Amino acid sequence: MVTTTVTTSSTVLSSPKAKQAPSITTTVSLNHVFPNSYKDDLAVHSLQVPADVGHARYLDQSLPYVPVFEEQYGPEVSSSLQTKYYTLTESGQAGIEAATATLHALFVQATEHVLANQESLASYFHIPAALWPRIQDSWARQYVIKNDTISGRLDFALTDHGIKVYEYNADSASCLMECGYTQDAWSNAAGLGSIGRSNSSTLFTQLTAAWKSKNVQGTLHLLCDNDPEERYHSLYMKATAEAAGIPCVLVVGVQDLHFDSSDGATILDGQNRPLQNVWKTWAWQTVISQYEARNAGAAATSGVVQVMDVMLHPSVRVFEPLWTVLPSSKAILPILTQLAPDNPYLLRSTFDAADIPLFTGGYVAKPVMGRTGANVSIYNGSGDLISATAGKWVDDTIVYQEIALLPKYEDDCYVQVNTWAIDGEYGGTVLRIDESNIVGLNSGIYPMRVVPDKCLSMAISASSVLPKYLNAVKKDLAVHTLNIARHVGNARYLDASLPFVPTFEAKYGHEVSTAQQSKYYTITEAGQAGVEAATDILHQLFLRATDHVLAHKRELAPYFCIPAGLWPKIQHSWTHHKQDTISGRLDFALTDQGMKVYEYNADSASCLMECGYTQDAWSNAAGLGSIGRSNSSTLFTQLTAAWKSKNVQGTLHLLCDDDDEERYHSLYMKAAAEAAGIPSVLIVGVQDLHFDSSDGTTILDGQNRPLRNVWKTWAWQTVISQYEARNAGAAATSGAVQVMDVMLHPSVRVFEPLWTVLPSSKAILPILTQLAPDNPYLLRSTFDPADIPLFTGGYVAKPVMGRTGANVSIYNGSGDLISATAGKWVD
Repeated sequence: MVTTTVTTSSTVLSSPKAKQAPSITTTVSLNHVFPNSYKDDLAVHSLQVPADVGHARYLDQSLPYVPVFEEQYGPEVSSSLQTKYYTLTESGQAGIEAATATLHALFVQATEHVLANQESLASYFHIPAALWPRIQDSWARQYVIKNDTISGRLDFALTDHGIKVYEYNADSASCLMECGYTQDAWSNAAGLGSIGRSNSSTLFTQLTAAWKSKNVQGTLHLLCDNDPEERYHSLYMKATAEAAGIPCVLVVGVQDLHFDSSDGATILDGQNRPLQNVWKTWAWQTVISQYEARNAGAAATSGVVQVMDVMLHPSVRVFEPLWTVLPSSKAILPILTQLAPDNPYLLRSTFDAADIPLFTGGYVAKPVMGRTGANVSIYNGSGDLISATAGKWVDDTIVYQEIALLPKYEDDCYVQVNTWAIDGEYGGTVLRIDESNIVGLNSGIYPMRVVPDKCLSMAISASSVLPKYLNAVKKDLAVHTLNIARHVGNARYLDASLPFVPTFEAKYGHEVSTAQQSKYYTITEAGQAGVEAATDILHQLFLRATDHVLAHKRELAPYFCIPAGLWPKIQHSWTHHKQDTISGRLDFALTDQGMKVYEYNADSASCLMECGYTQDAWSNAAGLGSIGRSNSSTLFTQLTAAWKSKNVQGTLHLLCDDDDEERYHSLYMKAAAEAAGIPSVLIVGVQDLHFDSSDGTTILDGQNRPLRNVWKTWAWQTVISQYEARNAGAAATSGAVQVMDVMLHPSVRVFEPLWTVLPSSKAILPILTQLAPDNPYLLRSTFDPADIPLFTGGYVAKPVMGRTGANVSIYNGSGDLISATAGKWVD
């Protein structure tokens, strides 16, 4: 089995006659085959705690959520001097981060599928018919409500065959504070701070950034039941929202809520403040139960507010919104099996008991409406019951799921991995430990540290386990000659009605081929899987390296040649706009030893249109449509989904230079944003931009529309050059807007954000080598010429600030120069 044309350079696609060696480039967007994580990546360790440490207080009592936590669990590090902790390898961590992001996207896709096929699927979810229009409205209303999600928790087993997901608690889930605060505080107090690194140190800032992106107007009420765990969980979330500048009120129970006597409809809190924005620990299942009871004629105390009155109120904005009841239901699991039968993270699931014999290793029966591990039964391959829990969902519809038992470790305990998706991206991990293979409400939580793969044998006291990566090698790619009939070669192969096509044709022509002979490439399915996996694991690795650079600015900043005055802006961009990325391009070589990455163009990169449109259009016109499959047929829809997820408020301005390639690239991205419902304007150059005369700071376009959201082809290096010139005293035309004025403007949201200048820099490469020395996709890199003899096969010298292959020199193993390019980065 082969896959048709891989992404090569734009020259090859637009001019089939060109003779050029292909390099593999991949576009990072949403959903690919991700790396994995396995049972052996996780290990348990005993820890002796000195008495003075064990009895010490380890949490900061000045934090509002700590006193309630200590009331529940006490203030001491450990009541026992013998305790334990867990470690996970870096490759295992990369696997669960990737699985979190891809599964979040898959559960969202399945939700959309359910709503599109409501007539045939709704009955499985046990949701009253009258609530389905509300769910549809929650999902569809201008794409805004879909972005009213803050966090969700995925529950995994790490098996010998990789990550297997049990369910997605997208509606309401516990353990946020344990994940983002207590496990690291405990680790530091117990002396584990020097062992590896945290898995969740950014969770609080990610939550704060998520709240900032929601544009909450007015007070946020956080509703929880009168339970200590719910209260400290809510107080932790309240602190993150307050850090985002949102005024917040905690409401415990609903007894103080009441209807406004003046209109009988508005719900007020105990201080007579109206409820307009609500985050809650109450599950939507509570609302469904109250709704069913009220419609069945259950008497309600006159004027008393119930949870359902708040969460279904048309004037109340709820986080997490009503549609999250669907991905949180067990009924979504068989639908995921139908949509993605080959996804390695999923366990096959079915509503039909007749399918049980397909689960030859055993199966799990769980009720659709069940929560907290209730009414779950586990059967082995012979159909014998091996474990079961009680609960109130005895008569519920059952979902049958392929068995994947939780792994048991040397402490004789079962471990479930729970990861948080914050705004759809990985936020942190918490481990839940139980003596039973069904994790329940009383399971324990122990800290987890992330350790380098090379330390695995030392950390686990077991034999070394190699990281597990999919790969692609040179022989996976092949070139083929193609004879093109004259009538085919002269034909137009692009749709001229698409807004980006005329500019492309003006540059490259409209014909399939001006020659009667051309060529195309194929890659094997195994090679394609390797390319996809490498794309995602490297994206995560470049992000980790970015975080490392910002955590060690004092030592590492000088290597990046970025003015000191911009580093606080970069830090702010990382903290508050980490999610404002749409796409980035990785450049690879396919070698006999596997994929080797040259760099990550995370800031600005070309060839999106060639990847997502012209290569498939050319293939179909040239008669290749029946050979294998496309590698990028979903790119446009992935870009559209990415834009939908960003909750862009107002107009998006797409800025590019006056260059044909930049224009059609920008028009392609503009079409994707418009398909997401975002009004968009293309701006070529900056000559029509001007400052608003009324305030002297707002930047307006030629039609006097303010610039609030900007996507750009301009590289951040342009901004750095202009910033340096202006600070060096270079005169700027009075009142003229430069690129830097737009991209550094405090009121302009930029895609891709400023922090992407770091992973796009060549200076990140030696840092990647330090962080992941054994990663098979990386080429060893260094700042120190003294290390050159270590590169016995030869080496490449490239400038940190260089772009488009300029000033690159290649030396063989004897140190002889064999190739070089010119450019402006000589010094």
